[in-house]
Amino acid sequence: VGKTGTDDGLYTINAGHNDLSNFMKISHWKGQRKLNFWTTEIANMINGTDGTMFAPFVDEKDVLYLFSSDICRSIYATYSSRSTVQGVPTYRFEPPSEVFAAAKYNPANQGFCTPNCLGSGVLNLTSCQPGVPAIMSQPHFYQADPKYIEGVIGLNPTADCGTVLDIEPTTGILLKAGKKLQINMAIEPIDGFTDLTNIKPVFLPMTWLNESAVVDTASINQLKDQLFRPKTILNDSTVVAMIVGIVILIVTTILVVLTYKKQRSSDPELQHLSINEQILDNHS
Repeated sequence: VGKTGTDDGLYTINAGHNDLSNFMKISHWKGQRKLNFWTTEIANMINGTDGTMFAPFVDEKDVLYLFSSDICRSIYATYSSRSTVQGVPTYRFEPPSEVFAAAKYNPANQGFCTPNCLGSGVLNLTSCQPGVPAIMSQPHFYQADPKYIEGVIGLNPTADCGTVLDIEPTTGILLKAGKKLQINMAIEPIDGFTDLTNIKPVFLPMTWLNESAVVDTASINQLKDQLFRPKTILNDSTVVAMIVGIVILIVTTILVVLTYKKQRSSDPELQHLSINEQILDNHS
């Protein structure tokens, strides 16, 4: 409701001129440096990028932060495995279970207890989506408290239900992504509605979203031409330079030895020295 044909606000992005590690990080959203939906400073932080690109030279040990306006909060992803996208090696990052863990397991999530704390794997969006009694989770309540899964018949949470980011590590460009969210409705007994008198409180899944994207072939070819081909040429040139350097060193050594021998055979003083050396050797 109210989303069709609209954007999610103005972003101010860091260009990384003074510090490349800040490249693409969001500094302001809708003119504000922080959010005002939650109850703690940590929960209201705007951290990371929009998830489409990260600073260059991504490492497996990195923790990648991103801000999602859909859920009105920042999250983070950690390295999970190696992957490839159309022949290009990538690092796969995924949000760990701690991101949406209950506050008793992850105290940093205390600020998302609005109006009260929920179990792991769910987020009450009523504070940032006024008029929409929606509870966010991952599809099939993946990584959520078992009570939410057991409360609905037919769920089958698997790793495929999680959000994944496949990133080319040298450039930090996102080549493939799958953002997956589930919207649930909080159902509970309501006075005056007999059909709901005996119902147990439950988060009823209404729909789940899979916003997936993969880079097109033309962009992959451009990436290969501008990044991987020069790297290959550079690596090959380095090997060739090392071989040439070794050959030059060997040739130089041989020339020095030959020159010394030639000078020794033509120089009387060196010949006299050689005779003395032979006498000493025989004496010894």
